[in-house]
Amino acid sequence: MPRGIFVTHQGFLAGSGGVQAATREYFDVITASGIALDVCPFDSDRRFSTRVLRRVWRSPYFRTTDPSLPQIIASLVRSKSAGFVFLNQVALGVLAPALRKLLPKGCRIVLLSHGLESTDLRHRI
Repeated sequence: MPRGIFVTHQGFLAGSGGVQAATREYFDVITASGIALDVCPFDSDRRFSTRVLRRVWRSPYFRTTDPSLPQIIASLVRSKSAGFVFLNQVALGVLAPALRKLLPKGCRIVLLSHGLESTDLRHRI
């Protein structure tokens, strides 16, 4: 059975909001397709420097994750012999270039979009 790593903000794993429901649906559909998933939950970047910079630049897309997350994901991929990395939400797309350098050849990176994220991307531009 193929294996995958499901990377998601820990706040998306429980609750009844729209993002939480979409996260569960993605997880269930991927699992139903025959891919065994291991979850890689993460929290928002809480480093002091990030908190200071967010006072100046209030974008929710700025430094969304700790810089060590790509290494953590790559370590999970190797330990679980995973062939897929599922990034839950478009904002995690910034991890793809770093991940590509760390992942084994042939490991696929899949970006999962929630709803109409294009409006969020417009604000980001």
